Formats: sequence, C-alpha cells, structure tokens
Amino acid sequence: MITTIASPDVSLTPPSAAAQVAYAPLPDWVKYQPWPEEIEDPQGAWTDNGLMRLLHDTQVSLLHAGSACHVHAVQRVLTRNGAERAAQLIVEFDPTYERVEVHHFRVWRAGSYIEHAQSSTDALHLLRREKQLERLALNGRLSATLLIPDVRVDDRVEFAITQYSNNPVVSGRYMAWIVFNSYGPWVETRQRLLRPTARALHFKAFNEPPPAVRETAGEVEESRWSLAKQERRLLEDLIPPWTIKSPSYQVSEYEHWSEVAKLFEPYYRENVLPEDLVRQLEDLKSKYPSDADRAVEWLRFVQRHIRYFALSLGEGGLVPRPLGTIWAGRFGDCKDAARLFVAGAHHLGLDASAALVSTTHGPSLAAFLPSTQAFNHMVVRLRLGGATYWLDPTSQAQGGSLGNIDFPHAGWALPVTSDTELEALPSAQSVEHIRCDDEIELGPKPGSCAVLRRRIELRSWSANNVRHRMQNEGGSKLSEQLLQALHGVWPGIVETSSVIVEDDFSANRLTLRFTYEIAECWKREPGKSRWEFNIADHFTSKELAPPKNTRRNSEIFLGRPRTVRWRARIQMPRRWGGRGWLNVSGERGAILRNDLTIDSRTLILERVLVIDQWVLPADRADVYARLVLDLSRNGAKLYARTVFGRIFSVAGVLSTRSLWVIAVVAWWLLVFVLPSMCSSPAGR
Repeated sequence: MITTIASPDVSLTPPSAAAQVAYAPLPDWVKYQPWPEEIEDPQGAWTDNGLMRLLHDTQVSLLHAGSACHVHAVQRVLTRNGAERAAQLIVEFDPTYERVEVHHFRVWRAGSYIEHAQSSTDALHLLRREKQLERLALNGRLSATLLIPDVRVDDRVEFAITQYSNNPVVSGRYMAWIVFNSYGPWVETRQRLLRPTARALHFKAFNEPPPAVRETAGEVEESRWSLAKQERRLLEDLIPPWTIKSPSYQVSEYEHWSEVAKLFEPYYRENVLPEDLVRQLEDLKSKYPSDADRAVEWLRFVQRHIRYFALSLGEGGLVPRPLGTIWAGRFGDCKDAARLFVAGAHHLGLDASAALVSTTHGPSLAAFLPSTQAFNHMVVRLRLGGATYWLDPTSQAQGGSLGNIDFPHAGWALPVTSDTELEALPSAQSVEHIRCDDEIELGPKPGSCAVLRRRIELRSWSANNVRHRMQNEGGSKLSEQLLQALHGVWPGIVETSSVIVEDDFSANRLTLRFTYEIAECWKREPGKSRWEFNIADHFTSKELAPPKNTRRNSEIFLGRPRTVRWRARIQMPRRWGGRGWLNVSGERGAILRNDLTIDSRTLILERVLVIDQWVLPADRADVYARLVLDLSRNGAKLYARTVFGRIFSVAGVLSTRSLWVIAVVAWWLLVFVLPSMCSSPAGR
C-alpha cells in the first residue's frame, strides 16, 4: 500500500513547493530531432498497457551549477487502457533541492495538436506519496500529477519536462546512469549530454550500449547516443540483484572512492554524547572488562534502544542527525545508528568507523565508478586485536559473540574515513542455520499411536529472526504453523506439550523442543493389503525457488550460503527389513544429500542441503532445475504388512496368501497326518 498525503500542508510540504513546478518555455540548450518513423509492432516489443512507446529523448546539461535533466517522450494510444495511462503525467521530486519545469503536454490528432502544458500545470495536484512509510521511512518527496482531458485511441501524446537538481551534500557533483531499457524498449531511445570541458566526467559501459558521438564547440562538449528498434529482452527470474541487466553507461564526476568517503567523514566526527548516555557507557565498561565484550554489548545496547525510523528529508537522506537528537528521540535510520555506535565506541577506546555498503549491489561495487548512488546502507567497521569486524547497528538485537555475530551484507564496503578505498567484506561461509531432528516411535499395530519428539536448532540469522518473532508473538503462533505443516502428512497429529525453549544467547543458538502424538499414522494402501507410513521434510524443500525456464543468459541467484539439515530417526516395533539408499543431487554451489540407513529396528532418514555459493552459472540451469525438483520430492513412505494384527516389514514377511497356505497345510498335518502316524505300528 502507498500512503498518500494531499498537499498543500505547511507541516508536510515547504510553502514554496507548488511554485517549484511551473510552466516554462523550452530551454535554449535543448535540441529536438524528428520523431522516429512509426512502424508496426506485431511482436509487442515496444507495446505495453495499451501504449506504443515511440520516442524517449533525455538531454542533460551540466553547464550551470548542479544539473538539468530534460525528458521528451512520445507514445501512441492503442486502447482505452492506454488512454487512461497517457492522460496523466506524474513527476516526483525533492522540494528541498529540486524543481520542475513543464514545457509540453500535447495531444496529437489528425496532424495537429492541442497543448495542455500551461492549463494542466495551473491545475496540477501536488501530493506527498510516502511509498516507503510501511518500511518506516519518510523521505518528503513530492509527486506532481498533471492531467489532460480527451485522450482517444490512436492519439499521440507528447510531453516535455526539465528537472533541475543541486544537492548541497554532494556539492553539485553529477552521477547518473544512461540506460537503454531492454525490458521496456522504445522504438527509439536518445541520450544527449552537455558539459563544460573543464568539468571532468568518467564513463563506464555495461552490456554493450551504443557508442557515443562527441563534438566540442569552444568550452562545451556534446555527447550523443541513440538506439533504434531495440529488441525486447524477456526478464529472467532468479537473477542476482546486483546484475546490470540493460545496455548502460555509468557516469560520475568522482574519480576515486576516497572522494566519496571524504564527503561524509565530517558527519561522523562528533563524539560529544549526552551525559546519561555517558553514564551508561561507564557502567558497561565496568561490567565487561574485555574490549570484545564491550563492543558486542554496546552494539546490542544501540540495537535495543534505537528503534528504526528514517527521516530522509532533504539532507537527511544522506547525512545523520546530531547525537543528542538521536538519543533524545530514541529512533533513527542506519546513518543515525552508525553515528551513535561510532561515538560510543570511541568513548570505550575502540577503533570504529562508519562504512557505506549496498544491500543490493554489494558484490558489483568494485566494477562501478565511484559514486554516492552506489550505496543504500550504513554499517560499522570495528578493528580490534589485529582483526576486522563488520557490525550492523540497525539490526534488531543480535545474539552471539564478536567472532560469530551475523553480518548479512556481501561484496564491498567503503569506510567513511579520510584515507580509504573500497574494502572487501569477508566471504560468507555456509552456516547450518536450521537443523531439525525428529525422533519417531511407532507402535506394534496399525492402530497404535506414534510419538514424535522434534528438536529444532536455529543458529545465526535464523536464531535472531525466530527469537524476535517469539518475543513479538509468543511461541504459540510458531507452534501452530509447525503443527499445520505436520497435519498435511498426519491428519491425526496433536501437540501433547508446550514448546520448550533453550536459548544460548552468547553462542546465538536457539533450540526448540516439541512433542506430538500421531493417531492413525498407518494408512492402508488403496486397493492393496499393504499399509503405508508417510513422512516428509518441510525444511529443505522450500529453500530454493523453481526456475521458470532453464534456457537463460543470467546467473542463478541462490541467496546467502547456508546449510539446512533434516534428520528423522524412526524406531520400529521390531527388526525391519529392506535396503537403504544414498542419493546426491546438484553440484558444487548447491548440493542435496538424501540417504536412508536401516539398522535392526532403527531407520534413519536424512536430507542435507548445502549452498556454498551465492550464484550458479547460467549453463547449470538444468542441474539447478533437477535439484529443485528433488527438493520438492520431500516425502518418503514405509510399507508394512500385518500378521495377526501386528506390523511387520514387507521385506521380511510372506504374503497373506502364502500365510493361509501354510496355515492350511499345518492344519492338515495336525488333523490327518500326525494322528495316523501315531496309530501305525511304526508309531507305537
């Protein structure tokens, strides 16, 4: 859901916000070329939602402070749905350092046009649509919505706007991506960039974008790119989030990552803490003599006391608030939490600094040009005893020691210090974050109740997540969820005692114990005399998503390295026949081992999924698909026959027909043969 707050409202919108969206003539530096020739689109390469995308022309000027970005687009209306979409233009901007000019909003029909730019601008709707409010983030950005009447099928709708931006935090430096969208291409995409020759720009190409045409006139360089009739590329599933998918150029005025770090380093120098917080730190110092323990306890203190809420208004989107403000309100975003932790760590004599990371593009950062846009999160680097630790004060209170506390981010980080470059984050190891051990004791008869004793051991992030869930919801909802999954296998199962929780917080290991009774666990196989006992693994089976197609170009995203283990130890009523198995699916990167061993009365069924890489190569898609299929085959059956109402292994029991034959023969021997033998002379 998107929360929309109507403006104007002096408490939410700057008084001059409406004036920052205005009608204006076309800037003199903008140049237009004729529209591309219209063509048919039988394959739908340039058509979506009833609109055919004809022209998207972006022109950027760096000739003045900050940047000016002009967008000119033309679409053809194909359906009523397309008309509804084309009749409104929504422009989002930050009123603290951006403004918008509207130049054209035209409807072309029968060779002429009706201009709606000025009338729609005068009647614009200015809204504050907080799209991230449910994620506890408030950014203050505004949406200007312009509407035009009377748009019909086969009209061409043309608009032209210019957005001016000059963010003081980045000193007006320019950073952008020039993208030729492969998944929603236009009949023609044009890009144009003007810069003073004294203003150095760096370019980096991804996925073979069209080459630039450059011309210099005096002290101004003009660069142009154009791509016509671009083919649509189908969006593949399971793509790593750090993948750059379309032909693109990254553009940046930064040459070194240290330039980015120096922008933010001054905001993390403040060490003057509120007096009551200083007393808390002194108490912590006296209670924990070791620096490692002090660091972890201070981390948990910040995690427990600073609730997450991001006020990313204006400069707040890039810089933290003052320490006193953070502590007084007891809330903040990642920048605030990192600033507070760093200041407290310095008070404790620890070497800590804030560090920028990307939760989406971390592994790709080293391939990017330096830019503030590369990051979306702030963490902490701690150096202690010759080792480097990475901590996230924004997380909820984490269990574990300094050496094993969970850090979920991967790739590269940029410490916010005056003399730094990108620093590699530690490679993630495959952590056994979930282990389930089921102990099942079966009775002697088909109608006997079975007993299931389940032990679930959670480590690392899973221990943190379930611990917080139980704190928020109690243990009953988790118990109900697990019981519901078991009902799918054994409809007659009931929980016979409340969950027992064992929490080793220092090791970050959470153990849950459950006890169940299963009625009518044996079911007669339809149409046969055999009985079957079903069992299923609900833990490894949902770890990986099935691919939609095995023909692909992109790597397959597996998620963070991890191990999941499910083990069932089944105690049979008597010695059990049969042979076990050992099956292995997948290959390096993601492997499933599935085995059964039989030892007298004990059967042990185990499935272990080990994921030790973030991705698999695209040419391993078939292997991955088979692995997911094997994961989905998470059930197993044990077969038995009854002899005089008792359960026996099928492998060690004769058929019912054979048993009747033996019984009849035995009766005949007892009734006829044995008496005659006893009455004969040889028998006397």
